Amino acid sequence: MNKRTNIGKLIKEEMEKQGMKAADLAKKLYFERTAVYKLFNKTTIDTALLGRISKVLDRNFFRDIANDMSLSGVNDEEAIRDIEDRMAVSQFMEVVPQVLLDMGKHAAIFIEKNQLNIPSFCIGEYSPIIMFTIGCNLYDLPHIKKEIPRERVVCYTKEKEGIDAYLIDSHTIHCPGILDIKLDYKTKEEWKDILQFVFDNIIKGKNQVVQKSDIIWYK
Repeated sequence: MNKRTNIGKLIKEEMEKQGMKAADLAKKLYFERTAVYKLFNKTTIDTALLGRISKVLDRNFFRDIANDMSLSGVNDEEAIRDIEDRMAVSQFMEVVPQVLLDMGKHAAIFIEKNQLNIPSFCIGEYSPIIMFTIGCNLYDLPHIKKEIPRERVVCYTKEKEGIDAYLIDSHTIHCPGILDIKLDYKTKEEWKDILQFVFDNIIKGKNQVVQKSDIIWYK
């Protein structure tokens, strides 16, 4: 894809490619036509609006930004990471529930509240808890490594298993165990492959975990 510095221009290009007029897009977005013209000049768009536009034009603009961060209109590294995290969460919330339903699994997603102030999401009623930590792996954090001995952790790598995850025997922090998966930007097919691997190789059933080591964990 050619580099662009304006997400608004990319939206306009896609609209015109589909033979749609500004008035048509405005109607679908419940906007005034003048607001759509202003949209074409925007260098940044909040994730909720970009999600609506993606659905209307049937194009995943989050993927475009993930592939070319210059489209975000942001140069600051911390701000770029924040945008990447927001895109990842938006994509996750959009596609993962449907993937789970297609697999015949619980599709509810809930926010994990913890004392670590780390934003995470969890799914289903499984043991270990299936957790998705935004932008990182939980066990990569220094204070978590310090609290949980390495012998109580099984690492799954993207290179070998196609997934960035840690299976943590975490009774030391008062929970029945965690399968922590890094929540970054992934397509629907990538999430499907990861979750299929999880349920085929790690989670047997509602309260059973496939043992990858000799450690006996909570069931």
